[in-house]
Amino acid sequence: MRKIVLIILLVCALLSISGCKKNSNKLKYIDCDINSTATDNIKIDRKYRIYYTGNLVNKTESNDIVTSNDSALITKYSNAYQQVAEAYKDIKYYDFTVKTSSNKVHSRIVIDYDHVDVDKILEIEGEEDNIFTDKKVYLDKLKEWAKNHGINCDKN
Repeated sequence: MRKIVLIILLVCALLSISGCKKNSNKLKYIDCDINSTATDNIKIDRKYRIYYTGNLVNKTESNDIVTSNDSALITKYSNAYQQVAEAYKDIKYYDFTVKTSSNKVHSRIVIDYDHVDVDKILEIEGEEDNIFTDKKVYLDKLKEWAKNHGINCDKN
C-alpha cells in the first residue's frame, strides 16, 4: 500500500506533457503517458496533458484509470487514491477527484499553476525532486523530470 501511495504522489507531482503547435502566444499542450506494469490482476491506463505558454507551464491534467474484475483490488486502489486526494483537498486550484465503480477507479487531477498555492504543495511533497523553480513550473524542467520517472511524452 505504501508503494502505491508513493507512486500516486509521484504521478500527482508530474501531471501532464506533449504536443500541439499553434501561434506562439497561445496556450499549447503536450500529451504524455506512463508505462505501467500491473503487479496484480489489474490494467492501469495513465494519461497526462501539460498546458504551457512559452516555457512556462500553466496547467496540468492527469487521468489514471485502474480496471480489474477483482473487487478487493478496486477497493485497495480506490482507498489509496482517496488517501492521497485527502492531502490535497484544501488546496484551491488543485482539483483531485476519485470516482469508483464496480470494476474501475478513475483518478483525475487538474492543477492550475497560475493560481495554486505552491507552498502548500511543497509542504505535502517536499522540496526534493519537485518540479518547481521559484514557485513556477517550467516546461523543460517538467519534461526532464517526467523522462526521469518513466513518463513518455510526444515530441514537439
